Amino acid sequence: MAGFETHEGSPIAPDLTGKAYAQQTGILYRRVLAELPEILNNLAIARARLGKTPAAEADLRKATDLDPDEDDYPFNLGVLAYRAGVEMVNLEPPKVVRHLEHGAGSGWTPEGARRLFQRVDAAGIPYLDGNAYDRRAREIMRQGPGFHPVNDAAWGLADRDLPVVTPG
Repeated sequence: MAGFETHEGSPIAPDLTGKAYAQQTGILYRRVLAELPEILNNLAIARARLGKTPAAEADLRKATDLDPDEDDYPFNLGVLAYRAGVEMVNLEPPKVVRHLEHGAGSGWTPEGARRLFQRVDAAGIPYLDGNAYDRRAREIMRQGPGFHPVNDAAWGLADRDLPVVTPG
């Protein structure tokens, strides 16, 4: 075949030649590249530009899972959400959420996540896992622009007088 050469002894596809070799290695390269977060990020951007938002979101989530330390992937998820109509709002008190990490596992951080969920599970405290959170977030997003669920003044037991207890 013109344009294809024999690749006998190739470590990738040793028994294939010509067009079959090119097809097989192309499949292999696509599989390998699909596990590289940088490639998934670029693919997501291309898909988003083509209007394939669900596929772009899936690629960006996978990229984020593969490399949680990279800031570009969650940023691009935010851009994707914004372009899909999710309204960005700077919250003012009392809607602001702040958390100070007092020790590993006292709140969610990448380093302390496992310890946190072990403590929560051991205490029998229910919580939303990632999938349940995503489902709830989609339900909220379907409410349309301007819908902002906010906890009331009693949230976090703010309306209760709790005793101060010193362990020990």
